[in-house]
Formats: sequence, C-alpha cells, structure tokens
Amino acid sequence: MKGRVQNMGTFTRVLAVVVLSLPLAACPPKCPAGQTDCEGNCYDLQTDVAACGACGNACPRGGSCTAGSCACPSDKPDTCGSKCVDLQNDVDHCGTCAQRCGLGTCSAGTCTCATTPATVTSCAGASPLCVDIASDARHCSGCGLACTGGKACAMSACACPAAKPTECTGTCTDTMTDLANCGACGTPCTRTGGACTGGTCACPATKPTFCTAQNACANTMTDLSHCGGCGMACTRDGGVCTGGACLCPSSAPDFCPGSNACVNVQTDPNNCGGCGRRCDEGTCANGLCCGGADAGAVVCSGVCCGGSMCCSGNACQNRRSNGLGGSFYDCNAAGTWGTESQRAAADSWKPGVDTAGFPCTNTLCLKREASNQCALFCDNGTVTASQVGTIVCLCREQLPFTSSTWN
Repeated sequence: MKGRVQNMGTFTRVLAVVVLSLPLAACPPKCPAGQTDCEGNCYDLQTDVAACGACGNACPRGGSCTAGSCACPSDKPDTCGSKCVDLQNDVDHCGTCAQRCGLGTCSAGTCTCATTPATVTSCAGASPLCVDIASDARHCSGCGLACTGGKACAMSACACPAAKPTECTGTCTDTMTDLANCGACGTPCTRTGGACTGGTCACPATKPTFCTAQNACANTMTDLSHCGGCGMACTRDGGVCTGGACLCPSSAPDFCPGSNACVNVQTDPNNCGGCGRRCDEGTCANGLCCGGADAGAVVCSGVCCGGSMCCSGNACQNRRSNGLGGSFYDCNAAGTWGTESQRAAADSWKPGVDTAGFPCTNTLCLKREASNQCALFCDNGTVTASQVGTIVCLCREQLPFTSSTWN
C-alpha cells in the first residue's frame, strides 16, 4: 500500500510537468529567431540602427549598426546630437558642434570668411561667425551692434522698414493702421471697437455705427448694448439682439416679464409650463413637473407623461376618449387599464347615458348600464356592411364597474 502511494505521487509529479509544459510549447515566440521584442516591435540588436545593442539605443542619423555597436561613416566621423557630421568641413558644425560659418567656408575645423562683399566680417564668438555688417540686423555697422524696435539694417545703418516706416518711441510702426499711433505718434484711436484706417480713427464695416455718448462702434442690428440704437441695451437675461430687436433665442424662446428672462417652459424647472411655475421636486419635461407640482406625473424614457401615470413599453401610452367628452389613457400595452385612468373614465359617466351607436374607429366607446352598473368597452371596433347607417360599437367584454382591470 505504501509503495502504491509513492507510485501515485511520482505519476502526479510527472503529469504536472507535462501539463505545465503544454502551454509553453503551444505559444510560439513573437519575434523570429535572431530578433528581440522591443515594446511590440522586432529588432535585430546586432544590425538595426533603431535598436543597436539594446532596445531604445538608436544610432546617430547617417550611422550604421555593426555587431551591436553604432558607428559613423568615414566621411562624417563625428557626432553632433543625433547626427553624424564632419567637424573639419561642415559649415554648420565647424570645429565644434553648432558653430556655423555663415558667409564663409569650413576647412580643417576653421571658418574662413568670404571676401565679397567687402563688409563681410568675422565676429568672434558669434554663430554664424561670418556676417555682413552692412545688412545683418544682429551686427549692424559692427559686431554685436544689433538693431532694435523692429528696425532693419541697410547700408550699415538701422532704419524702419517700408511696412512700418515711422519710429514712435523707439519702435517701428505704421501710423496708417496702428491703433496706438493713428495718424501720428502718440495719437491713439480711443473708440471702443474702432479701427485705424488711412491714419483716421473710424468704425469698421462690422460695427458701422458710432455711438458718440458711449464713444463706441456698434452694430445696432446685433449688439446687445446698442440694440436698435445707441445706448438701447437688450436687458433680457439670456436675450439676443436680432435685426435690431431684443428677442429670446431659439434655445430659450419664452419671455417671462416678471423675471425679465428668456426661458424654455418645456424644460426649465423654475418656469415649467409657464413663467414662475417652479418644480419643487423632480424635473421639468414637456412643460410638466414630473414627480412634483403635477401630481402623478411620471417620466417615461425622458418624457413626462403628465398626470396619466402611463408609462409602458418605454413610452407614454395613448389618450383615449370615453365617448362622453371625457378621456383616459391606455396604460398597458397588453390591454390593462390603470386605476387612475379607470377613475377618470368612471367619473365622467352619468346615469341613463347610452352611447350605443358612437363611431368606434380609432377611438373608444363606453356604455354604462344602470341596471347592473356595468360598462361596455370596445376599442377600434369594425363596422360591418350590414351595420352601415346604424353604427354600433362592437364590444368585446363586459365587466363589473368595480373591477380594477379592464380588457
């Protein structure tokens, strides 16, 4: 017995090894032989310039990867940042990285400046090193003498360019269009919303009316502060100025004079169904306070069904006529009538009233029989040819008046 237990233990260990090895054998490596998975991409770390020797180790641009090591070519043996360069002959990296020669050449790691024009000068420590002091705004007439205030360098002198020909307090500007210097230096265009045109402070085409008292340019067709005329503010809360009239927008089309506000009485819980009608509880939908001021109202798929309490199949149910000027609602898709609807229909009946003969197409006909206090119900009855001229409701079932379920 002891030997048998030992054999079972050996068998179990062997089985476990086999079971554990199966998933490993079933999962092939993601990358081909000789390549390494680097965050989802396969690379040969011995030759790939994007991952040379290790994942994420990219070689400089222009270089190569051999045996897992990056190397630059013989004609560009040096490295500047992520690029292979030749510090002996590269005009952008002459002698050292980022040392530009500019108007010159690079040889043996040294910049040699051009001889023409004669104003080309070597400015020690600058990059580019060789500049034309007759036209370079950074070195105008001499190394390090920079033009300021937007001036350009021409013939070794700083001057304002043609686009902004006038210098006002050290800055070049165009007094024909500059709001701060309109027509002359130090003459601002102070009109609110104004523009400097041809050196004159005027109102732009988008705001053509000048309101003198307010010293402002306005569009009296759309401006809330000058709606229909200067100083005529549109004071409606949430209002808009359209065609020179202060109106309510389509998103809040109803105006409530008491609060002087534009609202949407279909959805506003503070003005639900009418101005000042507040929904103390619930939400406002279709102008009704669901769960609040409209007792019994319910929300059905985001729509308020009103006092009918009718929500079935994710939809408010149909309003039905009782044939006597009253109405109730179809509160169940299967044909069951809710208690509130039943009471509404019953309350509209009167003893001795007989509605036989009432058209039964697309409506509901009811009849109260005083003898047994029963109601005859039929929904969309079909009038046969023999009944034409005598129209009689085809009723399906007669139930006691006290029944809570009508079919």
